[in-house]
Amino acid sequence: MQGDLAMQPLKDWTSVLEWLKRPFFAFVSTGVLCGILLSNDALSWLGLERFRWIIAALFLFSICVLFSQILAVIWGFLSKWIQRRDVAASCRKRLNQLTHNEKLILKGYIDGQTRTQNFDIGDGTVATLVQAGIISRVSNVSQGPLRFPYNITDFAWDYLNENPGVLADF
Repeated sequence: MQGDLAMQPLKDWTSVLEWLKRPFFAFVSTGVLCGILLSNDALSWLGLERFRWIIAALFLFSICVLFSQILAVIWGFLSKWIQRRDVAASCRKRLNQLTHNEKLILKGYIDGQTRTQNFDIGDGTVATLVQAGIISRVSNVSQGPLRFPYNITDFAWDYLNENPGVLADF
């Protein structure tokens, strides 16, 4: 049995990396404990005054790890938001540059108020809309001879329903 990682001696850097993957609360509790020990006379009362620099270093390390964890969470949210914004801008631009055949395909979704239509897998116009992220194939099961279901993306659905003039050149 391997036992608890905290009880094993440090054998290599993988042990350190495993320890760094510990839950967030371990760093919070370490930081709080070190902060309490450094903020009053607890170290001298416990006879640990000579270890003040170690506890201070541990406190700083815990705060740095906590700060990096907080920044990682914030960065995760920001990067997803930026990515969604960029995809929306790209999709909006593409929807305003549709060809006649692309408009015919998308008009079927909007006029029929359906999110799914079946198309021939070899249709180049459908492939172009898939590549642009406007529609996507939702099944590998054919709905007839080489016809597959395609869904319109949520952004395209909302944008085309809010801006019916985009499809109105007929």
